[in-house]
Amino acid sequence: MRRNVRQRFGDRLKSLRQDRKWSQEDLAADAGIGRVFISQLENGHKEACLSVIETLADTFDLSISEFMREV
Repeated sequence: MRRNVRQRFGDRLKSLRQDRKWSQEDLAADAGIGRVFISQLENGHKEACLSVIETLADTFDLSISEFMREV
């Protein structure tokens, strides 16, 4: 079964975070986003709006297109 876009987005976010050896708390603090929301995104329970996607991409020092790759 194909994973939905929320699940693929969450997988990408988690992979980027783990590649940098950041905890959810680290990412939340750097991005100015709540840790619980980060967890909900990673687990595919919430959707990110464009401004959150931009903030996360900036936090990882990626363009939005690079950030969304594989989603």
